[in-house]
Amino acid sequence: MLLELINQVEDYIAGIDKVEIRNIMTLYYVENMNWVQVAHRMNDLYKDQVSKGKIRCYTDSSCRQKHDRFLEKD
Repeated sequence: MLLELINQVEDYIAGIDKVEIRNIMTLYYVENMNWVQVAHRMNDLYKDQVSKGKIRCYTDSSCRQKHDRFLEKD
């Protein structure tokens, strides 16, 4: 039963188009990280990417907000 639920979560996450959101969801739900850990990992993943002339900086709050906004739309 638990394995089936885990597979459903992983399938749902794999179906998300936006890589950024997919990464946040994977870190939080699959890797079981808290929001601070998710933010640190996201900063590691995106440290070399520049968006609109700015280096991305993830915080626990920004990761949680991106997560919440995505789920509200979905």
